[in-house]
Amino acid sequence: MKNENIFHCSQYQFNLQQRPIIFSIFNLTPDSFYDGGKLKGLDVLLKKVETDIVHGADIIDIGGESTRPGSKSITIEEEIERIEKPIYEIKKRFDIPVSIDTTKYDVAKVAVENGADIINDTSGFTDSPEMLELAAKMRLGIVIMHRRNIPEIMQKEVHYDDCLKEVKAFLEKQVKLAVSKGVDKSSIFLDPGIGFGKEVNHNIELLTGIKKLQKSGFPLLIGLSRKSYMGKILNNTAKERLTGTIASTALVLQQGVQALRIHDVKETFETVKIVQAFHKNLAGKRLASIDIGSNTCRLLISEIKNNKLKKVFETQKIIRLSEKIVNTSQISEAAIERLLNLLTCYGSYFKKFEVEDYIITATSAMREAENNKDIVKQVKKQTGLNITIISEKREAELAYRGVYSGLSTEYKKVKNKILVDIGGGSTEFTLIENFSGNENIIKSVSLPIGVVKLKDLHIKNDPPNNREIDKVKNQVKDFLSQLGFPEIQPKETVFIGTAGTITTLAAVYLNMKWYDGEKINNTSLSKSAIEKQLDLFCAMTNNERASLPQLEKGREDLIIPGILLLLESMNHFGFKKILIVDNSLREGSLSELASNFTV
Repeated sequence: MKNENIFHCSQYQFNLQQRPIIFSIFNLTPDSFYDGGKLKGLDVLLKKVETDIVHGADIIDIGGESTRPGSKSITIEEEIERIEKPIYEIKKRFDIPVSIDTTKYDVAKVAVENGADIINDTSGFTDSPEMLELAAKMRLGIVIMHRRNIPEIMQKEVHYDDCLKEVKAFLEKQVKLAVSKGVDKSSIFLDPGIGFGKEVNHNIELLTGIKKLQKSGFPLLIGLSRKSYMGKILNNTAKERLTGTIASTALVLQQGVQALRIHDVKETFETVKIVQAFHKNLAGKRLASIDIGSNTCRLLISEIKNNKLKKVFETQKIIRLSEKIVNTSQISEAAIERLLNLLTCYGSYFKKFEVEDYIITATSAMREAENNKDIVKQVKKQTGLNITIISEKREAELAYRGVYSGLSTEYKKVKNKILVDIGGGSTEFTLIENFSGNENIIKSVSLPIGVVKLKDLHIKNDPPNNREIDKVKNQVKDFLSQLGFPEIQPKETVFIGTAGTITTLAAVYLNMKWYDGEKINNTSLSKSAIEKQLDLFCAMTNNERASLPQLEKGREDLIIPGILLLLESMNHFGFKKILIVDNSLREGSLSELASNFTV
């Protein structure tokens, strides 16, 4: 049986033990029973996405065809036209998973090509079972829902001998089919389909029988928002059913439901908080750190319990803050917009996880940019968050503090260490020596070369040609010659690497389906293994690299300059292998912040 507490979809993962996750409904249809026709225009839609994220939405659920009772099917072309651009624009602006609500393979394929992370099929993958193979190939999450007949006739002559038993049997049958097609067990939600081919008594039977449905061993998603059974009980319209929705939500939360599909995000999130307050033990203080790098922005939320930090939630997204900065000395308007949208999402996580304090550090790109002060002010005005631009020396101290927390005892005891942190705009090298048990940073140097800069300066072809590769190597060699480190003995020194390029190489080496920083920590890679990875990537196009599950979207054109930078660094010092640690600046920052709360 799978671990019920983790749900994977694309590059995202949710710890369902922390709290239920909220699917926010976006029906891009003129005839849906409650919100049909409300989301007219892209600007209106994107504003609602931003609002829902702030209020607590975890996943945006997009539908282009109404499934209300009596509704008729539309063409594939019409459904694609409704969902294609909205999904693309949402994924472009926000770091949030998108679910496509469809029963059609061609619609799902277009949605996934534009960034969708989950397929939510009201037919339970009976209409288009080939969508399961798509989900398996792209590592998508899926929602298997029970429905009796198509929407047009599903409320006519409804009959069950035993509704709960029949729904459970159907869901379990479709789970077996999904797993046989390669869908990971940790990527499956089950939905009993409240209101889909069911009368009031059937819906109540399902809602009060949650515990029996959970015996399947898979998490449940319940969609009960403003459903007609409430109207039949309360004699009211969909617009008047918020109270009924909240009451029903509280009922299913009491039974341990792990996800909700709803229209009213703010009210549902507040209901979740109230119910959880009665059930969970008093949590420790929750703290957060955000590392705004030149290429990637990373969030970590942890909880202090018994003077120790325990990870609660983490995520990251490539935003390419340093893109084109070599030509303008400015962070571009497009990159600023990406940062603002992402920090809006990250700020919402502070609310969701009840973060008490946080630290946000910005490094190379923000240090260099002539417009950095304006960006800090803009972030404060739009998101309310405070950014601290840290010095190279401070970055080295915090990064090593984070790395040290991820080292095994064996490597902590090694006398000499060199840490390399390959970023988007710069690369930091730090020499650490250990005398009498005290760690000392002897020298730290930040070289103004990183994967985004190297790519922008030298790589124009896909894949890069030998001339471009030589240009990258030569520039890296020139900068390494300026390091000025004292002579080191490789046999007495451990070479430690962290950050995007290096941890990605470890994920590829370990053939990870889902990225796991804990498993990355203390992975050792030989120089020859890295050279093999270089040959592999140089033979692939950007699109081919992007299809690899271990490569975060947006890193496919940066991995080659990153590997070249790493290999030349190993050549410079004479190292034959590198120790890889996922923990870095954000962990170091959080550790220091936590010291204010521990004794």
